[in-house]
This record gives sequence, C-alpha cells and structure tokens, in this order.
Amino acid sequence: MCSYIPVIIFMCFVLSHCVTINWSQEVDIISKKRVELSPLHISGILSDLVVISAPIVQNARYYLYKPSGDAIKLNISRPTYPTPKENIIDDQYNSINIKYAGHVKSILPSDDYVLFNLNSKDKENTNTFEEYADKMNANDFIIGPLKEEDNGNWVLSAYSQDSNGDWIEIFRVITIEIIEYIPPKPRIAKLREGDTFVFSFAHPIAHISSCELKAPKSTFDRFYERNNINMESCGYLIPNITKQDRGTWRIIAVGRIVYGTQVYLDVVNDNTTTLMYQTISDKTESL
Repeated sequence: MCSYIPVIIFMCFVLSHCVTINWSQEVDIISKKRVELSPLHISGILSDLVVISAPIVQNARYYLYKPSGDAIKLNISRPTYPTPKENIIDDQYNSINIKYAGHVKSILPSDDYVLFNLNSKDKENTNTFEEYADKMNANDFIIGPLKEEDNGNWVLSAYSQDSNGDWIEIFRVITIEIIEYIPPKPRIAKLREGDTFVFSFAHPIAHISSCELKAPKSTFDRFYERNNINMESCGYLIPNITKQDRGTWRIIAVGRIVYGTQVYLDVVNDNTTTLMYQTISDKTESL
C-alpha cells in the first residue's frame, strides 16, 4: 500500500546539478547526477486507472511526484519471472530498454502502462480490480481513479548509489492528459454556401484558459471570429462558408483538464434545401 510522507527538495546549480532529498526517518541523500528516461504520455478520461511499470534499478528508493509537487513513496521491488519451459520460446525480455548511468543500470519495459476503467460500458471488458491487480508485477504501481487534479506532469524518481557511493537519480516524466468529451452545438450542421457557421460547446465550462478551433483539412487558413456571447463555451463564428469547409470541425479547450468536441459540417448550394442547423434539443422543444 502506498503511503504519503513529507519530502523537501532543494535544487542547486553550482558547477553541477545536485538535489538534496530529506527522507523521513532516513539519512539525507544528495543526488549528484540526474538521468532522464524517455518521457511517457498517457491520455485517458476521468475515473480511469493506470498501471505503470517503474524502471528496475537495483537497491533503489522510488518516489512519485504529483503535478501539485506532493510526493508518494512507492514500494517497488525487482520482479521475478518464471523459468521458461523447454522448447518454448520466451520473449518476455525482448521488450525492454536498458540505460546505464555510470555503473547504475535501469531496465524499463517497452509496454510500460495499462489503462482501464471499471465503469466501462464495454461488454467485453468485464475484469474486476482484483483481476487487474493480480496481473501486476512487483515494479508496477497504480494511479487513479483519475481526477481533475491528476491532469499534468508527474515525475517518477528512483534514487540509487553508484560504485563510488554517490547518489544518482533516474527519473521519468509521466504526462497524464485527461480528456472529456463535451457535446457540440449544433449537433447537426447542414448549411448553404454563404451562411455563417456558429460552433461551440453545448454548455459553458468553468476555468477555461484557452480554446482552439481545428478546421477540416480541405480548408486552408480559414478566417473565423470568436463569439463574444459564448466565450466560456468556446464559441466561434465562421462566416461565408463554402464547399471547401465541408468536413469535421473540432474544438479543443484547456482548463483543469482537456475538453473536446466535434461536428460534421455539410455544405449545400441548393436554394430549395431546407436549412438544418439546430441541436437535437431544439428539435425536441419545437415538438
């Protein structure tokens, strides 16, 4: 079981980088060298759980730093693998990466995380938490269920001593991107050439810091305006649409997590075609 302990970090840059870690009820560790492993990017949704494999470093102490800076001490040990049976090809060691920092060796599995959700509506996914936990190796740990505050950069650090007794920090940046789908407004978009396309999220979202409109590949350098009325729902006005604007339009917004939506815009030039540009809820209200 993971436990939380206070960790104080001091960083100095005199001649070479050094990090001092104050371990609760342990000796102070001065890390004279830092070695970065390849970063890991994970995209998921709220309530997802992530099983991540830590690099295997002999006699290391592992800490996981949250986006908030809080630290979690991990109980990580070296996994043991069964001896392969005769006449059976065993490829479990073919999917690992090995990196050296002096005489300190780190072993990192290539398949280094598994994403699952116990609330999934997928009928084929009937595994329980216990079944996922039983498949974990000794160097695996779990983050989740994911919450808004889990969005951002995590850092997994393994502290180990080299042959001279100096401490080395082997670390990996783990970026967790939580994406939530928001219904679009409109949900159905069929317009005539020359009309104005008004596109936004179906409802406002709190704490939005940025919005981005992504046009179909068929249109190039498309002019648009921000809809001042729908700023909190990332509203856009695209005037004088043409057939080149036909395709899937997307909005990506960044707040406490990442929000996204999309709608397919159909463009016609038949003046007798009835304008279909309303949400499903609008249709329901008209009935």
